[in-house]
Amino acid sequence: MVLARRFREQADRSSEQDLRDALSRSYYALYHAGIVLLGKAVSHRGFPAELEKFDTALAQTVSNLQKLRSKADYDPEMVSRDYASDLELFRLKVGESLEEGRGAFQRLLLEIAKQRSDSKE
Repeated sequence: MVLARRFREQADRSSEQDLRDALSRSYYALYHAGIVLLGKAVSHRGFPAELEKFDTALAQTVSNLQKLRSKADYDPEMVSRDYASDLELFRLKVGESLEEGRGAFQRLLLEIAKQRSDSKE
């Protein structure tokens, strides 16, 4: 969980590079928290499907962030093509995605806490 929390803390930055990194870190915070919840490592491709067992909305949010993370990491033309090189628009959209990621991260933490509480009973 420490790694997941650190990724989450790193997810708020502002230059294009920082915003791309924030998208990546936001997704990886979810991924690492998800591994804790699932109790096993899963492929990135299969990760959203595994989360559907807990919450379909959570799985959809993770899937969306996963796609953005991939673009942010591997598509150098992402901002120019998808946002008409408008860094302010990109910053706005990234902020919305990070907020969704924050909510999904909190949801995962609640599920982990519930799972741990249930195992103590």
